[in-house]
Amino acid sequence: MDHSSKRARNKEFWEKKGKIPLWRIAEKLGIHEKTLIVWLRIEVEPKKMQRILAALEQVLEEGVKL
Repeated sequence: MDHSSKRARNKEFWEKKGKIPLWRIAEKLGIHEKTLIVWLRIEVEPKKMQRILAALEQVLEEGVKL
């Protein structure tokens, strides 16, 4: 399966995410990891993406704990 098209959607998120587990970001958002995965299947609307990126930034500031 070619994952390049999947990564083309929500590109900014995937570039910043690096090796951070999705569950860590979902935890900051107060949602289940599977919900975040469903959101990321399509291009996320800008307001929602701001929330996701803010949660990602919080995880980065706290330091990545895998």
